[in-house]
Amino acid sequence: MHQRYLDYESDDLLVEVKYRLRTKRDLHSTMVDLAATLKENPNKQMCLLLVDSGFSRERLRREWKLLESIFREDVSKHLGLASYRDDKLDLVLGHYLHQYHDRLQEIASQDTKSTLNQVRLSDPDYPGEILRIMILLWLTTDKNVSDIVASDPLPYAQDNPPARDRQGFSITRLEQSIGASYRTVIRALDTLSPGLKQYSDHSVALTAFPRMAWEKFVVLADMSRSTMYYADRSGQPRSPQSLMQRLQALSRQDIAIGGIAGAMRIYQDLDLVGLPRLDLHIHVPGSNTDLSFIRRLDPALKETDVHDEKPSLAIHFLRRKESYFRIDNNQRLWADPVECLIDLLTMRMDYQALQFRNALVPKDAYKWPT
Repeated sequence: MHQRYLDYESDDLLVEVKYRLRTKRDLHSTMVDLAATLKENPNKQMCLLLVDSGFSRERLRREWKLLESIFREDVSKHLGLASYRDDKLDLVLGHYLHQYHDRLQEIASQDTKSTLNQVRLSDPDYPGEILRIMILLWLTTDKNVSDIVASDPLPYAQDNPPARDRQGFSITRLEQSIGASYRTVIRALDTLSPGLKQYSDHSVALTAFPRMAWEKFVVLADMSRSTMYYADRSGQPRSPQSLMQRLQALSRQDIAIGGIAGAMRIYQDLDLVGLPRLDLHIHVPGSNTDLSFIRRLDPALKETDVHDEKPSLAIHFLRRKESYFRIDNNQRLWADPVECLIDLLTMRMDYQALQFRNALVPKDAYKWPT
């Protein structure tokens, strides 16, 4: 077994620190790994210390109870789970871990301020990026789509999307757009068959809607886009409109508005009253991003699990090299219609998503999924 490097080691305590851990799968797999590490340290206490995790205290208690039932007693009594948020240790679970409360508090508070603002994202989902680009290019160039998208008056903030040649779109230009190698782009394009056609000039274009790829992507959209959710725990949440105004004051050139607000910019007749959540899209062509701006939007916003409480802010990460954000006269950036449609679907706003989709594409065009 390979050596596991822990964040803190002493004669009686081993600690692994995880920042912004959000999924049940990651929680369970980390605990299993730590349990295996205990075999080499049978007389020590082992703790997984979660800093600003996406789990509520109640959720962590449930998961810990489940984990305790899985491990043997001689293992579980040496394991523990602790949670640190809002600059304090707010939960300690485990047979003997409470005696280390002050030490865990000190470990968590050391050098977390700069670390918490930095998020390292997983590898980009290139098939997902290609899928959304190809659908976006179809929406903006094909004669069968409505004029709502094709005649969008707002200019692109930075790069213009690939232009359609005589038949399709240049694969070389798609490489530039994605920021990936030719082979990676080709493999990603293969996932769109049989709705993709490659022409003799080595250009490609959709000839039918890639239904299977679309449905699979929507189900896994939060994972593909590394979505993070935030809720207000102050009891006096700011409105999404207020958050939008604060975002504009930051003058960020890599954050665009999507979701309901973005969809209503494109199609103002969307059947909806109010704005229950703000969806923001951050352009991150690299692997790291700084989320310190969230505190400037509202210090009361804390990361949460979408299944535990209703979020007021969702952050999605756009990983391709070129964003294709639009910019309005007020210098606000707006996400493209494909991202906005996915936002509506992941919010379970099926009626509004269908209404928005029908505004973008005629019902008889290319067998778009109902």
